[in-house]
Amino acid sequence: MADAPPPPAGVKRERDGAAKGKGGKGVVAPAAPAQRVKDAAVCCPLVYGSLAFWLGRKADEFHTHKWTLFVRGPHGEDLGYFVEKVVFKLHPSFAQPVREVTKPPFEVSEKGWGEFECHIRIHFKDPTEKPVEVSHIVKLYDGTTPQAANQPVVSEVYDEVVFTDPREPFYQQLMSAKKEPTEPHPLNGHFSKFEDAAEVETLVKAGEYVAGQLQTVKDSIARLDHQIGLARQLEQSRAAQEHAAHQQAA
Repeated sequence: MADAPPPPAGVKRERDGAAKGKGGKGVVAPAAPAQRVKDAAVCCPLVYGSLAFWLGRKADEFHTHKWTLFVRGPHGEDLGYFVEKVVFKLHPSFAQPVREVTKPPFEVSEKGWGEFECHIRIHFKDPTEKPVEVSHIVKLYDGTTPQAANQPVVSEVYDEVVFTDPREPFYQQLMSAKKEPTEPHPLNGHFSKFEDAAEVETLVKAGEYVAGQLQTVKDSIARLDHQIGLARQLEQSRAAQEHAAHQQAA
C-alpha cells in the first residue's frame, strides 16, 4: 500500500525537567492540583478525514494516488489552542506506520495504491484529559465517477470534543483562545463546507441534548449522594442506640 519514506512530522516538544533545588538534585515541592470548573462544558469542533488525488495513467502501480490524512478546524481554525498532538496509525506496509505530529497542521501525506483503515489519536493540551481515538478509512475511489487528476476523493467527518468540568487553567485557555482561520491551506478549495443552516441547527440541538443529559446525570448523582448521606446518618444513629443499650445492660 505504500513505499516512499514519510515526510517528517512536527517537531516533538521537549518538556523541561523538574526545577533544580539546592545541590542541583531537582527536589521541588509538589504543586497544588488545579481546581476544576464545575458545571462548565466547552465544545471544541474539529474535522478529521482524508483527501486523495489520482496521479494519472503514467503513475506506477504502487503509487497510483497521493493522499493527505488530517485533523483540522471546520473553518480553517488553528486547533493548537486545545490539541497538543495527533498520532496517526497507518497501514503496517508504510515505512514508520505510526506518525506523531506535534504542531499544526495536524496531517500526514503519502503515496500508495490501496484504501485502508487508519486510527487517529488526539491528545489535548491538558494531559489529564483522556485522548480521543477515532477510525477513518483513507478512500481513493468514490465508485461513481471516472478518476480525474484534478478532482480528489474527499472523505471527512465533522465532530465535536466536549470538555466537561475542565481544570481551571485549561478552561481559561479554551475560552480565551482566538479561534480565527489560519493562512489558507493548499487544499482548502477541496475541503467540505460545514456552514449549512440545517447542519448548524442539528448541531445546536445535539449540543442542547448533550447538555440536558449531563444535567440529568448530575442531578441523579446529587440525589444518590443525598440518599447515601441519609443512610450513613441512620446507620450511625442505630449504632449509637445499640451502644447506649449495651452500656445500660452492663
